[in-house]
Parts: sequence; C-alpha cells; structure tokens
Amino acid sequence: MRLSTNQELGGEIASHLKEQMEKYRGQAEEMAQRLEKQAAELRRELANSQEFVERMTREMEPQINARLNEAVARAASEFEGATARTAHRRYELMLENTQAVTQEALLKLDARSAEVQALVQSAVNSAWDIPAADRPACGCDPFRDQGKSRIRPFLTRRGEPRHL
Repeated sequence: MRLSTNQELGGEIASHLKEQMEKYRGQAEEMAQRLEKQAAELRRELANSQEFVERMTREMEPQINARLNEAVARAASEFEGATARTAHRRYELMLENTQAVTQEALLKLDARSAEVQALVQSAVNSAWDIPAADRPACGCDPFRDQGKSRIRPFLTRRGEPRHL
C-alpha cells in the first residue's frame, strides 16, 4: 500500500511539474504571439515611415533624407535590443521557476525514497527476528539463511550497515 502511495505521490509530482511546464510554455507562446503582433505593427509603421521619407526626399533637401534614415535605423535597432532583452529576461525567469519547481520535486522524492528505504529496512530486520518457538525443530531456518544470503549483497552495495 505504501508503494501505491509513493506511486501516487510520484504521479502527482510529475503531473504538477507537467502542469507548471505547460503553464510556462503557454505564457511563452502568448508572449511570442504578442511580440509577433508588435513586430507586424512595427513593420507596417516602418513601411509607412519609409513612404513618408521617400516623399520628403523628393520634396525636401537631401540632408533631411539622411537624418530620417538614421532615425529609422536607430529605432529599429533599439526595438530589436529591447525585444531581445525582454525575451531573455522572461526566459531566465521561466528557467529559474522551472529549476525551483524541479528542485522542490527532487527534494520531495528524496524524502519519500528515504522513508521507503527505512520502511523496507525495518521490515527486513523484523522479518529476520523470528521467535525461537517459531523456528524449525532442527535449530536452523533455511528460508531465513537463504534470505539473508540474498539480501546481504544488496545491502552491502548500498553502503549502509545492516544487521542480519
């Protein structure tokens, strides 16, 4: 029954992590869509500005043309820089949140694993402590001896001192 509870806990944690990741993915997609809309609007505005500049170039002095082209390039560069910085900040926040949620889940899993190991060890130790009245008449317990010989290598590999 404890295994089922651990599996349920693991399932809940995995479900929670998946939900969080979906949430962050949704937020990232929404932000990408907003940026695409802003970029489309900027392209339209840029196209309109370029038309204006062409008309002014034909009508005004060549000096104005040079200044407007510089301003458009600067505005586009600043927008690209601001967009990149915003996207990078959002990515870092999402990464930090994901790492925090993952770390929390790992800590919970480690704690549950330690509990399970303690319960298994307790069960193994209590299984070996069979009262003398319940032992076979020959004074030996082949199942106990066989169980100990099979479990010792496992416990030794775990590096934990075990009394069998």
